[in-house]
Amino acid sequence: MCGGAASGRIHSVSTDLDLLRCPPGAVVVTSEANPRLAVLLPTAAAIIAELGEVTGHLATVARELKVPALFAARSALSTLPPGAIVTVDAD
Repeated sequence: MCGGAASGRIHSVSTDLDLLRCPPGAVVVTSEANPRLAVLLPTAAAIIAELGEVTGHLATVARELKVPALFAARSALSTLPPGAIVTVDAD
């Protein structure tokens, strides 16, 4: 976890094209905490990853930029529908 809370619309990221289509203020949901997602952090409201660790690269960058992030959130992609408004409380 990277602390804080934020709200926004779900944007699922499965491909590099999804990265390009991510709107500012989105809550990014992905299957894994891949370092390529770090480019979204300056404009993302929050990150939710099904796999990943709080000691990984993405978690470190999220902490530095004060972006709330949850890792090891099993079934996040199948549970959180794209476009839904959610609040991520990572405290």
